[in-house]
Amino acid sequence: MIRALRQRHRHVIFALGVFVPVAFGVGLCERAPVPVMPGFPPGLHLAPPAVTPTGWCRTNLFSKFPITVRQLRENPPTLRVAVAFTAAPDFLQPDLLVYWQPGSPILADALPDGATLAGGFDAPVLFLPAEAGTRPGFFVLYSLANNKIVDVSRPTIIGEASP
Repeated sequence: MIRALRQRHRHVIFALGVFVPVAFGVGLCERAPVPVMPGFPPGLHLAPPAVTPTGWCRTNLFSKFPITVRQLRENPPTLRVAVAFTAAPDFLQPDLLVYWQPGSPILADALPDGATLAGGFDAPVLFLPAEAGTRPGFFVLYSLANNKIVDVSRPTIIGEASP
């Protein structure tokens, strides 16, 4: 009885050894092509905002990392305050978000209540609330992947003349 089962097993394995690669090859040849979209529909394509840098630039706002913060002005001039962040190429933080909070920083392990999301750290332009140009506040760099605050800036008024 064992000999009959071994022979049957040998025949089945041989048949599968031939059938499975052939079926795999046929499946690869018969699959549907990957759909390709020639471009975004006109309603979804947004042009980047036209901005020009102002003279306001700070390199000493953050204590842990050398991050440069520059103020940008929208063309034509509006009341919206915009900034751009740059850092060294070795500054790698996953899913880094930038928040703006009016007032002075409070040491905590969580985001402060009332913090306004400005956007992703690597975005070319981040628009802030209008009060950022008139009231002191601070930036919070928050890593969404690590669920922790990476760094908090010194209090500043965006566009203020003194460093």
